[in-house]
Amino acid sequence: MLGAALFALVVAVQPVAAVSWTGEARISSASVFRPTTLRTGASRAVVVWQHGSYAYLKRTTDGGVTWLPRVTLASGIGVGVSASASGSSVDVVYTKRATCASTGDPVWRLWYRRSLNGGATWSTPKALIGACSSAADHAIARHANGQVSVAWTGYSSGRILVRTSIDGGATFRAAVQAAGTTDWEPGNQPFYRGTPAIAIGTKGTTYIAYSSAVNRLSVRRSSDRGATWSSATTLTASAAGPEIDLLATDGRAVVGYMRSVSGQMQAVYRRTVDRGATWSTTRQTVALQAGQFSLWPRFAYRSGVLVMETKAGVAGDSPVWYRTSSDFGLTWSARHRVSVERVEDSDPEPGGIALLDGTVLATYTENRGTGSEGMWVRRGTP
Repeated sequence: MLGAALFALVVAVQPVAAVSWTGEARISSASVFRPTTLRTGASRAVVVWQHGSYAYLKRTTDGGVTWLPRVTLASGIGVGVSASASGSSVDVVYTKRATCASTGDPVWRLWYRRSLNGGATWSTPKALIGACSSAADHAIARHANGQVSVAWTGYSSGRILVRTSIDGGATFRAAVQAAGTTDWEPGNQPFYRGTPAIAIGTKGTTYIAYSSAVNRLSVRRSSDRGATWSSATTLTASAAGPEIDLLATDGRAVVGYMRSVSGQMQAVYRRTVDRGATWSTTRQTVALQAGQFSLWPRFAYRSGVLVMETKAGVAGDSPVWYRTSSDFGLTWSARHRVSVERVEDSDPEPGGIALLDGTVLATYTENRGTGSEGMWVRRGTP
């Protein structure tokens, strides 16, 4: 009787996934790299992505029913465009290839742009590093208090640097070294991979999660808006893949990443409820059976609800799934499928979630040359 009662109690407190998918829009018919989906208002959102050497944006003002024409944010960019938003302000950073005038050497210079009206118009690009400096990977975060923080890995130094603005991106403080990495990629031009993710919580608490060494995921925090940084906390020494997702709200944060356990790829996460002083044990985004795998966890949060996108299944049939939590990741709803099967060998990837007022926008990509490649946004009612 006691066991049955406990089981009933656990079931009773599970968050309910009441999402009902009501529509879908095809955002791009070309292959897409690392899209980001962001809320910019009660019924407004943007999707930012890379195709080839271009960074693009599309926006909606009616909850995802229709989407305005595509906007080109940058051309000639390196690998990846990072984006963030708070309220109607949107920020992007990217690298562009240039030549150092004094040495003639090629460099990857880091650039920043912002929009204060939900992506309708954009500032002129602003360089965040010197004309002879190179950045590898990068990340950006914005908070409602006006803080904008940009993190990047020094291409040939392995230093993970941060520049912070406290006036909404109008001006930035000098760069501060927040961390470092020994993870590097060989080749004609060897470079370091810190794969930083950055997030801003309340009272100026800023978090960075990054690859500090091969397969090692670490996190640091700042309590003074990125001016100084704590020592590193190692979250795992068995991380697999470069994708890290980091979200912060109030005094809590969650970091999602991938690991390999006995040859099985798993999407997992850890959480903190004390501003990064301690972190929970590792948990999988979805339960897996033998022969299955999961990848690429993505998180969003609004009004007490934490939501997740993750890819899970078997080779050739690994859909993108959606789950919700009302206790910041302690318990989760049943998973609901996001991606629509369009090809027999379905292999979509998560593209992020925007939580609007009364509407969920969940993005996914299918990068296959079958006529179905591209990016879709599903519209749901929670």
